Amino acid sequence: MAGFAVGAIFAVVAIVPSLGIVETAMTLALVSVEVPVNESVAAAVLFRLFTLWLPLVAGYAAVRHARGAPAARQSTAASA
Repeated sequence: MAGFAVGAIFAVVAIVPSLGIVETAMTLALVSVEVPVNESVAAAVLFRLFTLWLPLVAGYAAVRHARGAPAARQSTAASA
């Protein structure tokens, strides 16, 4: 639990995101409490996947859906 807390803190505090700072801090925190390195890295990557990339993809899909289909708008403008 402390490893995830450290990762979350570094995710908020990191000046330049996506440079591996969060993953490194979380991995080091988990290794410091005697979690094996390979499991620590896997946990850090999964944490980042679920907290950064999946919401990003969902947000992109929501924006695309909210804007509608651009091809439908172009075809009505071309027929006018």
